[in-house]
Amino acid sequence: MQRWAPHAVHCLILTETGIEDSFRTLKNGFEDWLPSPTGESCSIRLRRQDATLTMIAGRQIQTAERLEVLALGCVVRIEDGLPVERTLELVRDSGAMAVLPWGVGKWTGRRGRIVAALIERARPGDVYVGDNGNRPSPAPMPKLITFAIRKGLLNLPGSDPLRLRSDEVRPGSYGFSIQGDFDESRPMGSIQRLLAASRTSPQSFGHRVNWIEFAVSQAGLRLTRA
Repeated sequence: MQRWAPHAVHCLILTETGIEDSFRTLKNGFEDWLPSPTGESCSIRLRRQDATLTMIAGRQIQTAERLEVLALGCVVRIEDGLPVERTLELVRDSGAMAVLPWGVGKWTGRRGRIVAALIERARPGDVYVGDNGNRPSPAPMPKLITFAIRKGLLNLPGSDPLRLRSDEVRPGSYGFSIQGDFDESRPMGSIQRLLAASRTSPQSFGHRVNWIEFAVSQAGLRLTRA
């Protein structure tokens, strides 16, 4: 079990598709969570009794190559279906952090070669890679994430819940933690600053799905597409 320091700030970064806008809804509060603004348009604090959770906006964008790009801290809509290099450019221009997340079958073959080429050309801070909680455990780290780390790119793990009812409890079950001076009025800015100053990937916390959970979730996804 992860042991948090008493002064830890808990942040949940959304990765919403183009047809979703839960972040805007959360700005008005959620059930008994009361909202309070930060100094950023991309973040909001929610409070309930003695608990505080910082929510940060973000997008999941589908590219022409059928790859995914995450835009962490992004409040603008970026069109799906654009070439991946153009998508990464638009994410960076928005001021958000661009992440290439691992995906089942998406980092192999032709698409894997595209990801490898992007990693080869990228400079640290231009793009990040993202392990996620849907990668079955135990399993070795994907070769492209290892390659990216050797190139100086940072790995930012996330829970990445699927569009299944069983995954509704998974947000925040796998992620990363960073240490340093944190300005709670500018949480996304603090995360960007701390990561920009780091030469090593942040520590992961939580757990990934096991092989049985992985098989069940993949079967469930295929049934929803039928």
